[in-house]
Amino acid sequence: EGLENLTSIGGDLFIEYNDALTSLIGLDNITFIPGNIYIMGNPVLFGLDGLENLTYIGGSLEIWTNDNLHNLTGFENLTSIGGHLWINWNGTLSSLAGLENIHASSIQALVIVNNHFLSVCEVQGICKYLTVPYASIVIGNNAPGCNSPAEVEAACLTGVEENTYIAEISLSPNPASSFITLTAPQ
Repeated sequence: EGLENLTSIGGDLFIEYNDALTSLIGLDNITFIPGNIYIMGNPVLFGLDGLENLTYIGGSLEIWTNDNLHNLTGFENLTSIGGHLWINWNGTLSSLAGLENIHASSIQALVIVNNHFLSVCEVQGICKYLTVPYASIVIGNNAPGCNSPAEVEAACLTGVEENTYIAEISLSPNPASSFITLTAPQ
């Protein structure tokens, strides 16, 4: 409370080692942070509500050792990170929901480790980053489903809706000995 009129930050935002901080409500008017965001060592921080209007971080986003942080909702409108995305040692984090809209090309490196309850990593922003050639990726020591880049990639693929349209295709000649022609309706 008391930060409701804050609309900009000129550099980095440090939210660190606050033993009684349970929420970030009050930072609602910030849309742009030119530097890094560090959210670390806040043992009773339950969520990131209050950062819903943030769309751009010019530097890295680091979220470490927040023992009661369950998810990353609050970052739904975040589209760009100009540095690393590090998510480490968050004791109850179970999902990366909230990072869906981050453009993969804006992330310089991805580190997701030691979040022992984290099983849902297959959000759109992360899935797209995993397809970037030569991307810097470290994922491990999380819950099953988010324990390696391969596990997250597999989960990303299962999340794609299957095309249920069945086209009528004709094959000729049938039987064929060497060549066939496939014809589909227009």
